Amino acid sequence: MSYGFSYRDEKTPPEKTTSYDEERPTLKTVTIRGVDGRIYDEFSQVIQMSGLTIGEAITKMMRDVSKDFDEVFPQLSAKNLKYIITKDRIQVQHYDTLSISLKDLEEADKSISFMHINQLTFEEDITLDAFETYIKNIQHCKQVRIPAILPKLLIYSKISYCGNIEVYSPEKTET
Repeated sequence: MSYGFSYRDEKTPPEKTTSYDEERPTLKTVTIRGVDGRIYDEFSQVIQMSGLTIGEAITKMMRDVSKDFDEVFPQLSAKNLKYIITKDRIQVQHYDTLSISLKDLEEADKSISFMHINQLTFEEDITLDAFETYIKNIQHCKQVRIPAILPKLLIYSKISYCGNIEVYSPEKTET
């Protein structure tokens, strides 16, 4: 069973800002319906033990989520868009099969998130430096193929909610 809660945090002053140009945030009374009671009670206890108020914690969470909204809520992303370019990154999503080369990463020249791709292959020319520089994360992909020249733990640190992760050795061509 879920229930709502109403919260007003008038005692806590707004967070201090670092710039004189920024306005101090105003506090607002909000009511949130449909919150799972057990989750709220657990959350509330942890927040209180950490010395924060519910208002401070929710504000921080909303600020963090708003930075990466499409990653946190991929089901709310525009399903028809195959990629999204923002100021500091590119999101590539909803493809059946993709093969990414070093040239692709260098031409993008931004941090890249790959999401909801059935088969994602990084070609054997991908360097460790390029992988660290350009790949922000890989999420919700059924199969990810990575060349064996890249360290496994680095690869795994950027991958979440993916099915099969294959580390492959580049094929040698005979002459």
